[in-house]
Amino acid sequence: SVQSLPDGTLPFDLIFLDTDKRRYRDYYEALLQKGLLAPRSLLLADNVLWKGNVLQLVSPTDTIARGLKMAVDLEEEQKAAVENLTKQERRYIVIRDALHAFNLGLASDPRVEALLLPLRDGLAFVQAASPTSAIPA
Repeated sequence: SVQSLPDGTLPFDLIFLDTDKRRYRDYYEALLQKGLLAPRSLLLADNVLWKGNVLQLVSPTDTIARGLKMAVDLEEEQKAAVENLTKQERRYIVIRDALHAFNLGLASDPRVEALLLPLRDGLAFVQAASPTSAIPA
């Protein structure tokens, strides 16, 4: 679990992240905040494309299903669509959108340099950004 990550230990040279897909971002943040990713070391995050599912659009109905945002002006048909989702469909949406958010976060995080390889279910290579890697303004 995220809470069991060690504090105050030497950073790792290689970290392979293949855990609860809904919590990838939590693990990623914990690893960085605890200083567990050494300079020039590598974090590999597996299954970041999740069989291509993360490439699907995130719809407002999905957002409602996740319980992350409730829109007041939902049409009745959207409300019905959310209510008709099965537990498995809701789980699918949560995982898909969590991985999508993780990928977007990697791409926009100035603390790291990231490369996503579309091999099988997707593999992200993440390395702490070097001071010289910043693009001048």
